Amino acid sequence: AVVAAIVPVALAGALPHTATDGNYYFPITADPEKYQTQPAVDGERVTWSDGWDAVYGIRLYDIATGGYRWVAQGSPTQALSSISGDIVTWLDDRAAGWQFNTMLYDLAHEVEFQVSQYTSFRIDPSYLWPADVDGPLVAYTEPGWYEWDLYLYDLSVDSDGDGIPNYRDPDRPSPDPARRA
Repeated sequence: AVVAAIVPVALAGALPHTATDGNYYFPITADPEKYQTQPAVDGERVTWSDGWDAVYGIRLYDIATGGYRWVAQGSPTQALSSISGDIVTWLDDRAAGWQFNTMLYDLAHEVEFQVSQYTSFRIDPSYLWPADVDGPLVAYTEPGWYEWDLYLYDLSVDSDGDGIPNYRDPDRPSPDPARRA
């Protein structure tokens, strides 16, 4: 599968591309043996679910540097990523039983954090909804009693006043119990 991205003309001069109808396209991935799906883009970064090792992990491509990196890899399924600035979110089946949690990774501080408190238990991923991140806010769904509930997690909250936001604070548990306060 090939994920194609439209690159602004200001960036296009530094990238390999083919002009088609005045737009610039270039492949980010092009491995016919593996699946690369569910892209998300913010600025000069693209994330997607990459099935190169027979399970899906979250990869990132930096348009400015041309570099690739894994954001999450190793559990049976990581899918439905979103990116805003240095924050990447995705759904993660770390428990390996179709039990998904919303996770985030801070690229600048190299911190992973579990956002959701309750697992989406044994559900087909086609019925899951991705989290979305914009600035300091992460919007996501969690199972309630016979329904789905929407939540916002504010990445700027510092409950203990030590100058470190809860999601990066080693003194705070993950997931953060202050989320429901």
